Amino acid sequence: MGSPLGEAGRSDDEKLHPVTISKPFYMGKYHVTVGQFREFAKDEMYTTDAERLKRTGVYVGETWSMKTMDNICWKNPGFAQSDDEPVLCISWNDTQKFVEWLSLKSRKNVHLPTEAQWEYGCRASTKTPFNTGVSISTEQANFNGRYSRSFQIIPEGTFRARTTRVGSFNANAFGLYDMHGNAIQWCQDLYRKDYETLNSVDPVNNTIGKERMTKGFSWGDPGDFGRTANRIFHISPDSTNNGVGFRIVIEP
Repeated sequence: MGSPLGEAGRSDDEKLHPVTISKPFYMGKYHVTVGQFREFAKDEMYTTDAERLKRTGVYVGETWSMKTMDNICWKNPGFAQSDDEPVLCISWNDTQKFVEWLSLKSRKNVHLPTEAQWEYGCRASTKTPFNTGVSISTEQANFNGRYSRSFQIIPEGTFRARTTRVGSFNANAFGLYDMHGNAIQWCQDLYRKDYETLNSVDPVNNTIGKERMTKGFSWGDPGDFGRTANRIFHISPDSTNNGVGFRIVIEP
């Protein structure tokens, strides 16, 4: 896990270290979709954190800025969505209710991926900054191709200003779609800067820290944030915005 010292855009909380995934797991090939989340919300009569608080963060324009807006939630993330686009405006708390419901419904052990599982799945045996190589384009993933930062590793591209249908871009070598782009994804772990000190076998941090990890990047983020090792997005478990969704893991 982590990134080598010379990787462009690297932060000091990405120390490269060996990790062993000792147990098999199934990872959702797509984000959890609007249609799937609707089935859960209807079945459980569930109110998300964004609905309860009546506000959430919303990306504004092409400049990678965000403001808080009222009455934005998974039902209305600021643009129209089909049932097969990733659900947005979901908090970590919301994901826990979803996986609990699906565990009972499927009689399987369903949970969010740990940060280690997510990075393993995203890399798909690659060692480059992206599973597409040293760079990535908006022909390969859905992100903000109009806003660039200082690393100069991402070519200018399209800004779609919304999510795309899951599976719209090529899968990685493990058959997983949108590990880069479309929507940020919650992980099970609490954020810990020195994550390299965790157990090297199946590491997960559920005890130290207050913010939960997310990985990947969204339709509204610059491509520089999409590096597999990037750890910039760690936020409160009740935090929501219209770039954050999730995918699930099932234990066999």
